[in-house]
Amino acid sequence: MSNTDLRLVSKGENSTRVTAGMGDMRLESSKEGSILPEYKTVLGLAPNSSGNLLTVNYFKGDVVASSSKEHAEEYDAVAELIFCPIQFVFIQAQIVMLVDYVTEGILGTFAEQVASSAAAAARGVAEAVSGRQLYQIQASALRLIIPESAQDCFYTDFCVGNTTVQYIKLENDSGGEASVAMRGVLIEVCNESLVLHPIKMTADVIIPPQDCESEDARAIKMNIVLSQVAFSLTNNQFSQIMYTLEKNIGQKDTFLRMGEDPEEDTVVPLGNSHDDVAGAQTRKTQPQRSLVLKRFTHAGVT
Repeated sequence: MSNTDLRLVSKGENSTRVTAGMGDMRLESSKEGSILPEYKTVLGLAPNSSGNLLTVNYFKGDVVASSSKEHAEEYDAVAELIFCPIQFVFIQAQIVMLVDYVTEGILGTFAEQVASSAAAAARGVAEAVSGRQLYQIQASALRLIIPESAQDCFYTDFCVGNTTVQYIKLENDSGGEASVAMRGVLIEVCNESLVLHPIKMTADVIIPPQDCESEDARAIKMNIVLSQVAFSLTNNQFSQIMYTLEKNIGQKDTFLRMGEDPEEDTVVPLGNSHDDVAGAQTRKTQPQRSLVLKRFTHAGVT
């Protein structure tokens, strides 16, 4: 973690402004592992990105008007989390091990206490304001990379453009309104797009107060709008997806220590030309993929 800062400005009991920034925070796997170098950074800023990974702004009272939000004057408190482009590399065995490490044993007890204290503090901040409150999360870009395996240079690439999550808490606990907007969702497999057009999605949620008399009146109402979605799946893409299920999602080895992999072979680093990658893919993975596909059945037929 680097370049972290915190600023607190308080003007009396009813006026507060907090600004916090977290620079380039990275979660990396072991340097001694047998994972490709491109996959060692599990979570961090996307390549060629700069700025704070996370920026937090909170305004309450008279300083709310100084927020950059439109119609900020309508709220008694505004909180926003702003993420720069983030890249996340998903290797199943590593993620499972990390979750177990955080949730089990002494560290798990400590993490549970910290989470409980943070949740209580957040509830206290929200309950301290009786008027309308706006909470918003913004992410300029999210990228999820799912390698075929920890030692394979081919991967499935999920990209999400601008994403906004917003929640408005109405005054006097009279319910709330939430919305989610995602734009520019793309999926690439074998360096080719799996979706023919970028996907857009919006969701609006109305949360009524819980003191309504009838159960129907307390029901949450949701409206989801999804753009037209069209997929194009080639044989190579299908093979890569099946190979990923076998050698990543179904793999128990975390590859955090150097070891001898019976299937290891020369690979082409990320960033090579499409022709070189395609050639290496044919030479290296076609026999292995054939073995993997033989273990899958469709409608009971091998």
